[in-house]
Amino acid sequence: MIAGFVITLREGLEAALIVGIVLAFLARTGGSDRYWQVFSGVGAAIISSILFAIGFQFLAGGFSGPSAQIFEGVTTLIAAGLLVSMIVWMERKGPTLKEELEQKTAATMTATLGIFFIVFVAVLREGVETVIFLTALPSSDITIVVGAILGFILAFGIAFVYFSQSKRFSLRTFFRITSILLILFASGMIAYGVHELQEAGVIPILIEHVWDINFLLPENGPLGLVLKGLVGYNGKPSLIEVITYFTALSALLIYFVRKYEFTSSPKKAVVIEVQIIE
Repeated sequence: MIAGFVITLREGLEAALIVGIVLAFLARTGGSDRYWQVFSGVGAAIISSILFAIGFQFLAGGFSGPSAQIFEGVTTLIAAGLLVSMIVWMERKGPTLKEELEQKTAATMTATLGIFFIVFVAVLREGVETVIFLTALPSSDITIVVGAILGFILAFGIAFVYFSQSKRFSLRTFFRITSILLILFASGMIAYGVHELQEAGVIPILIEHVWDINFLLPENGPLGLVLKGLVGYNGKPSLIEVITYFTALSALLIYFVRKYEFTSSPKKAVVIEVQIIE
């Protein structure tokens, strides 16, 4: 539930901010007659995302046995890669996102459906990523769906307050906190993807169980299921799973911390804060 909640909170907020920035720009430049393109783009993207989810589930259901494990393993690794790229993209593009979106919107003001396609592509990307991320989570039950719905609701609530309150608070802290959580999710996804490929015989096992602590913290127990969905917990991981998890986690945390230290210097921090708040 927690993983689904954080993923949809992050993805939903990114989509809502994009829509809000475009709407605010149109209102400021006298383009309110083009609002219909924005809302049409959002609607089309949501419908397309739902169709993609149905098609993706249909495709996944067509595999069985080792083929299903290979499909799930590969999908999970792809999802982890997308998750990492999303974190990096937001860290790099976040400070200038507003300016770039406004420039693109201004450049397409004379095009018949220019604004529609800007919004459609941006929201569809978030929708497709959400489908892949949720599908790749190492646990699948109704709590993930509930968490995902709550995440979307809170995301749009935050976006509404953000724009209606004249952007009096910075979203930088929010994105940094969720980035750390997403790094944990991504590391767990990578380890889980490796686990599935080992089960299918694609990756050698070497040492099957480095440890077995299921007697203390069962994988299928209440806490075990939470940790499984949150960080890819496995009570009896193989050697390659352990190496993969800690290598991915260490590399991502080192990158994130170094990026944070770089952008947190006094001069840089002022620039970023102004660009996001204003």
